[in-house]
Amino acid sequence: TISNEIVINPVEDIVLTIDESAAIINCNGQSTALIEATATGGLGNYQYGLFGDLGLTNVIRPYSSSDTFADLPQGTYFVSVQSEDCQTTSTAIVIDEPTPLVVHPTITDISCNGAEDGSIVLDVSGGTANYQYAISPNLNQFDDSNIFTGLSAGMYDVIVQDSEGCFELIEFEITEPTTLEMEYTSTPEICAG
Repeated sequence: TISNEIVINPVEDIVLTIDESAAIINCNGQSTALIEATATGGLGNYQYGLFGDLGLTNVIRPYSSSDTFADLPQGTYFVSVQSEDCQTTSTAIVIDEPTPLVVHPTITDISCNGAEDGSIVLDVSGGTANYQYAISPNLNQFDDSNIFTGLSAGMYDVIVQDSEGCFELIEFEITEPTTLEMEYTSTPEICAG
C-alpha cells in the first residue's frame, strides 16, 4: 500500500524589521529612544531580546514577547528574535544624542551706584539650534536675543532653551559699587578777599 503524497514545507526564514523612527534622544543625557521590532516567518511564538553586541553576550533587555524597547540611552544596539529553534539578529542600531548645551555668560556689573546699566551676554553652544532666552522675573517669556541690558543690581535667573526643549538654568548676580562718599573740612578766611 502506498500513501498519498506527503509534502513537508520548509520553514520560512525569519525576517526581522526594525522601526528606528523613534530612536531619538532630544537632550544630552536622556534615555528617551525607542526601538520597535517586527518578526515574520519562522515558527511564530516570537521572543525579542536587546543586546549591546553582535555576539549577544551583553544583555540590555532579556528575551520576552514584547517587541518594543523603550527608554534607551545613546549607544549601539542589536535586536535578536527567536522563533522556536530559529533565530536572527538585526544589524547595528546606533542611537546618538546631541552634545551638551553649554552656556558661557559675560556679565557686566553696574558702573555707578544706583545706575541700571548692568548687562549679560550669553554665548551658547551644543544642543540643537535655534536658542531662546528668558530672564527673571519673566522666566515664561522667551526671546531670540541673547543680550539683556539695563539691569539693576540683584540676583537673576536666566533660562537658555534649544529647539528641542532642552534647557540650562543660570543664576548670576549684578553688583554695583558702593555709594561715592566725600568728607570735607573748611577753614575760615584769614584775610578779606
